[in-house]
Amino acid sequence: MALDEEDDEVATADSDEDGDVEKYDPEDWGFEDTDDGGAIIKFGSDEEEEEPDFFENLAETIPESELSSLATDLIEFIEGDIESRKPRDEKYAEGIKRTGLGDEAPGGEAFDGASQAVHPMLSKATVYYQSHTINELMPPRGPVRDEILGTPTPARVLKASRKVRHMNWQFLIQMPEFRPQLEKLLSQQPLGGSMYLRLVYDSTKKRPVPMFFSIDDVFIPQGASDFYSAERRTVQMHITQNEFERRVRSGYYKKVQNISPPVQLDDESSAQKATDKVQGLDRSAINKDGDRKIYIVECLAELEDTDRVRLAGDRPHDANWDPDEEAEKMGPMPYLIEIDVHSHEIMSIVRNWEEEDELHENMCWIIDFPFIPWDGAQSVGLVHLAGSLAGAGTGALRALLDSALVNNMPTAIKLKGSGMAGQSIQLNIGQLTEIEGGVGAKDIREVIMPLPFNPPSAMLFQLLGWCTEQGEELVRTTFENLAQNGGSNTPVGTTLALIEQGLTVLSAIHMRLHGAMNRVIGVLHRINRLYITDDEIEDDTGERLALHSDYEGPVDVVPVSDPQVFSDVQRFAQLQIVQQRADLHPELYDARKVEKLILERTRLPNAVDLLKPEPKIEELNQVNENLAMVLGRPVTAFPEQDHLAHIQVLLDFMTSPVLGQLPIIAPTFMPAALTHLKEHIAYWYVTHVHELTSAAAGQDMGDIAKIKNKEVSQEMDRTLAAASKRVVQGAAKVFQQIPQIVQQALQLVHQFTQGNSQIPMDPNMQAKIASDERVKTQQIQSKSQDTQQTNQARLQQTSMQQQGEDQRTAAEIQAKEQINSEDNATALDIAAAKIETGHSTNLETGTGINPNP
Repeated sequence: MALDEEDDEVATADSDEDGDVEKYDPEDWGFEDTDDGGAIIKFGSDEEEEEPDFFENLAETIPESELSSLATDLIEFIEGDIESRKPRDEKYAEGIKRTGLGDEAPGGEAFDGASQAVHPMLSKATVYYQSHTINELMPPRGPVRDEILGTPTPARVLKASRKVRHMNWQFLIQMPEFRPQLEKLLSQQPLGGSMYLRLVYDSTKKRPVPMFFSIDDVFIPQGASDFYSAERRTVQMHITQNEFERRVRSGYYKKVQNISPPVQLDDESSAQKATDKVQGLDRSAINKDGDRKIYIVECLAELEDTDRVRLAGDRPHDANWDPDEEAEKMGPMPYLIEIDVHSHEIMSIVRNWEEEDELHENMCWIIDFPFIPWDGAQSVGLVHLAGSLAGAGTGALRALLDSALVNNMPTAIKLKGSGMAGQSIQLNIGQLTEIEGGVGAKDIREVIMPLPFNPPSAMLFQLLGWCTEQGEELVRTTFENLAQNGGSNTPVGTTLALIEQGLTVLSAIHMRLHGAMNRVIGVLHRINRLYITDDEIEDDTGERLALHSDYEGPVDVVPVSDPQVFSDVQRFAQLQIVQQRADLHPELYDARKVEKLILERTRLPNAVDLLKPEPKIEELNQVNENLAMVLGRPVTAFPEQDHLAHIQVLLDFMTSPVLGQLPIIAPTFMPAALTHLKEHIAYWYVTHVHELTSAAAGQDMGDIAKIKNKEVSQEMDRTLAAASKRVVQGAAKVFQQIPQIVQQALQLVHQFTQGNSQIPMDPNMQAKIASDERVKTQQIQSKSQDTQQTNQARLQQTSMQQQGEDQRTAAEIQAKEQINSEDNATALDIAAAKIETGHSTNLETGTGINPNP
């Protein structure tokens, strides 16, 4: 193509069959100069190049030579880790044998008929431990509960509750293999010490997948002091040839030429051989199923921004190596590397930190479940602590059984030359058997003599009991202390002390399990944040349980297990304490919350649903309030309501003979109405005092109350006192009819209360009593009116006297305020003066409450 250098803009057209012309913008062209002075034009494209995935397989981009060198170094390191852990592997294998499950427990003498019994010390502790801990870690309703750090706002509570529902569904439904894998882990943990659970996201299944790994399949450097801080963590995993090819096809593994499986299986570890014995497996050396061994390594390495791929600490032996130059590079970063052991090829390398993490912290996918921590990165188990006792117990048990056997089946010796050669005698119980005697022998006892053996030793039996007791003290498997030291009448404090004494070791182990389960929940939380989409957060019914955005931010969910409560006996003992204290001091406890706590701890499904629905008090209008009280439903007053209007409607209903005073309504309505009337009167008083003082001061009294100043506080007290006086005076006019109505209502309540406890009377007698009551009521009303008038006269006289005192006080306050520099105190003094003089206030007394105008 020729270019005209004089043209500022060049257009190139490409015609199709219809003659249409499409013009290209020269800015979209890419120019590349050639050696002969020409140029190569690259036409632009509207398609943008996709950015590479942060978690892409880097093994596809690193040169094969570098990958081969890295694989050789890694395998060399891993084989060193395996060699250093062989003694632990053999100890773990010994523990499996000592359980007796594989019929090869060492101990006792070897002879025909010798006992092969095994003391159940280890197996008993293991079975109990697994059965006990799985119920604590995986209750039927799920292992996750919410724990909100900071202020539990409604939005945060709702967000955490959604995550709890979703994650519990994941553990129980979406990951059906989680509980079986965890149970396998807990059955092996007491024997080997540390056991491991790996939780990762499977892109094919589109869900998290858990997998249990025994201690003999996890390797860390011998110098590591802690599992999570180790620079290298390796998991040995076996997959089938079909699974290997699936990973290659899906792009999870890099493309390889030779993917045929090994012909023979690799040698098993001692622990795996012992486990095969327990399962009754006899593995063939021929690899019929195409198993492949994969090393999954979490390690630090320098793979990017460097001239040589190497592991952390693997520095080149080069005299020209410049540490300052190396310091400018990225340095060792955490990566996840998978190696096919058969071909010594690295199949996958993935960055093992989050994309937005500037600190490049390692994402650990393997969780350590420790048993008894020791000096080192991996904990110890019962095999290390009680293996010798278990062997001694097995030996003592077999010696006792063998002694009983030989004493019941005695061995005899025969005199040589007795003439009995060639005879084979089979004795049948209850029958006479003849044998040929020797020359000159008249007594069979002169030819054959039984050998004496000692009977079973009582001392050996006591030794067996001592070994058993010492072994079970490590992880006690029963509650014999409770049975021996008390019963149902034992004080709660004593019960808790016995539980703590009997399960001291188990309680510490349970706290470590709680911490490990917390890490599992943290890994699942991270998986949901990195991989799960909103469309995938649905249960089997199609309901969306949570949102992807819920997993942004802190982990506000924790294991449902209680690290301080590790048994139902302990749990119910604590509930007994709460129940006793609530019964002793009912005024200090919320009875419903106590009952709810007890029901929740019983772990019965939906036990809280057995309680009656908690009444919800809503703001109602005055007519609906009357209806609710008639039906026995709770009502309450609210500060923002028009209390005079509510009181007027309430009094109208209370004083009506055909409504509030009707015998079928009054017993239920009147007590609630009196309480509700009290609420509205109190709120009316508070509201008017607040409004009066705020209006006089020119600002809200609530804002003034927040000021931490002694003088302001004192002035506010005096201002409130002045305002209260004015409001009380106004209340005497507004509520002048209420005392009489309340008195009538109390009489009705008393009448119906007593009437419920009496035998029904004759209608004529009831009419007479009603007439007498009306007369008495009229007399009381008349007397009450006289008393009220007298009280009002006295109140007016007192009010006039007090008004003079208040005016003098206000004058003193005004004089004081002239030298007061505090603006808020000045406002309060002025407000008090205004209130006392009766000017510039917003108090409206109205015409009073009169239900019968």
